[in-house]
Amino acid sequence: MDDLRQTLQRDPQTCLLHNSARVYYRAIVERPLLHGLLLGDPHLLGKLTGPPDPARDDRHAALTHSYLALLAEHGLVRADLSVDEIGYAYQATFEGFLHAEGSTSTGNPEQHAELLARTVRHAFENEAAPELPIEQLAAATVALLGDLIDADRAAFGLPEV
Repeated sequence: MDDLRQTLQRDPQTCLLHNSARVYYRAIVERPLLHGLLLGDPHLLGKLTGPPDPARDDRHAALTHSYLALLAEHGLVRADLSVDEIGYAYQATFEGFLHAEGSTSTGNPEQHAELLARTVRHAFENEAAPELPIEQLAAATVALLGDLIDADRAAFGLPEV
């Protein structure tokens, strides 16, 4: 999440759904332990796996909903689907790409990230320009991510960096 936040601070265009999907996907697949953790891969993690953390899952679901609602408010996602419908379909798409990455030895993660970005763009976004400056949209997204990162750190007893 912090990689995504830092990328947003450098490149405001990352706040668009397809761009954030690309960046977040790459951040996950480039870290095998994180990839295994998100997929609950017992072969990779062995005894490191534990029961799901409902509070963490709720925080991340709330972030996704808030982020998609922000995009919807500014006309950047399809209007014919609700935020919850987009959230469900986006999550299924994103996780499907993660599962496929873990089960194939063909291709490369960079190509897969680009394919994910194209899929997300065509399936969930509008072609409209943002209704407010992209820098403001990026700043709002950075704030959402910052709140989540702070909450996760507090929940796990991790110090701020």
